[in-house]
Amino acid sequence: MASILQVEQIKGPTSGASANTITIPSGQTLDVSDATLSGNDNTPNFGANASSTQSISTGVWTKVQMDTEAWDTDGAYDPTTNYRFTVPTGKGGRYLINAGLEFGSIPSSTIAQCTIRKNGSSVAGSSQRDYPPGSTADVKWTLSTIMNLSDGDYIEMWVYQNSGSSKNLTQHEMFFGGFRLL
Repeated sequence: MASILQVEQIKGPTSGASANTITIPSGQTLDVSDATLSGNDNTPNFGANASSTQSISTGVWTKVQMDTEAWDTDGAYDPTTNYRFTVPTGKGGRYLINAGLEFGSIPSSTIAQCTIRKNGSSVAGSSQRDYPPGSTADVKWTLSTIMNLSDGDYIEMWVYQNSGSSKNLTQHEMFFGGFRLL
């Protein structure tokens, strides 16, 4: 017969003592279906989008200006100057980062690319150039990546196109966000 331990509250150690640990033996299950666990809220997390279209010059990598915060739990996304998420102190860990972009009416001869950069270096990206010759197409991307981030690391979105003239990113298709995984 299994034993049942029922308590109203478990308190941590007094000042100066080491942290308490509850260990669940291998092969056993911890049922928390009727419990509320604190500290499991995937923060920090953020979501940003664009308030207008953004013109992207031909032949140069350009930072995407996601200038509107949908949410930002830790005030770690900068929507006005750098358009980047910076990992707050003490919040390093594994993160899921998501982004989406769309160029409208890109000619078939164009190379269009987007990338997520960590501290200025590309960590995830996509390139598009496979639509019928002589046509134009809307080029859309969604990118997701999981990466280890340390305190102070920053994440940005960048795009490139070589159509011969400036092209616009479509405002309603632009998003950038992420959260720390537990």
